Amino acid sequence: MSESNPSSGSPKKKWWLYIATFLVLGVAIHLLLPQISMIEKSLGVLKNMTWWLVALAISAQVLSYAGSGYILKAIVATRQQYFSIWRGALITLASYSVGFVAGGWIGGIAATYGWMSKDKTNSDSAAVVSILPALLNDAALTAVSIIGMVYLFIVHDLKKSQIFYYGLVLVLLSALVLITVMAVKRPGIVKKPAVWLGAKWAKIRHQEYQPEETIASVDRIMDAWKSLDKGRWVKPTLGAFANVGFDMLTLYLVFLAAGYRLSLGVLFAGYSLPLMLGKIAFILPGGIGLIETSMAVLFVSLKAPSDVAVISILGYRLLSFWLPTLFGFLAAIYLGRQEPAKPSDKDFSPKSG
Repeated sequence: MSESNPSSGSPKKKWWLYIATFLVLGVAIHLLLPQISMIEKSLGVLKNMTWWLVALAISAQVLSYAGSGYILKAIVATRQQYFSIWRGALITLASYSVGFVAGGWIGGIAATYGWMSKDKTNSDSAAVVSILPALLNDAALTAVSIIGMVYLFIVHDLKKSQIFYYGLVLVLLSALVLITVMAVKRPGIVKKPAVWLGAKWAKIRHQEYQPEETIASVDRIMDAWKSLDKGRWVKPTLGAFANVGFDMLTLYLVFLAAGYRLSLGVLFAGYSLPLMLGKIAFILPGGIGLIETSMAVLFVSLKAPSDVAVISILGYRLLSFWLPTLFGFLAAIYLGRQEPAKPSDKDFSPKSG
């Protein structure tokens, strides 16, 4: 009897994942098909691109990862420890690539924790540093998304379906910000719903559920947020907005290199909403396919030429996702071969960050 359970239970554990994957891929294919006819025209756009602007786009993406490195540096500085932006950027690259192939954002957090623990930070600092950057980047992206949607509501003549979709996303994002603020002030409000959701999720996956793990995770997140009190949130938050801002500048410069100048409002909306959608569709690592197609549809609906939009979005994703993922694996090998850093007087002296 015990031998038959694994084989009989396995399909039950996976059916929901197969269905969700096919649904998301179906939506992606539905969005992509109308763009296929534009590929030939897009190749003509590629030939006429301004390549010095592409070089600036590459520089902007490098600065985006420097912003991520600055987040780690600023957080470690709150613990009276020194950390370089360069090493922070390497760890960010490597952890993102690890998360891409193993465990998603949870795998990325675990990888960051491992490298920070191996480095010159203690375990408490490593836990905070591994959690906070993702939270701060998501908060910055949420802020940009809200700005983009408000712009769409004010400036553009939206269809009823678009009003419903953007309005729903705006409500969800605003609720997320409100819940985060409440959670920092009163963590107990969040623990009960988190345990309830965790139990439901485990039931769907036919797995045993340990509420203590969920409560511990909530506590770690709340401790990470609380570590930024008394003004210590300013510099890490600036790093998060630098990360998002330079990434958005990368997209703008690629469009400009293709011969089309995006307005600021269109840039905010076309950049942030597909990336938020990619985060929601967590079953697709890095939002592959869904981000590209939804971004193309959105920019075309905002009057960008379809051929320019297709080549610009593919170029942006090459610079912001595929190449960093490749370099991230190299960074992971480099970090894995390094010996743990030895603390020195300099390492533990107060720094301004």
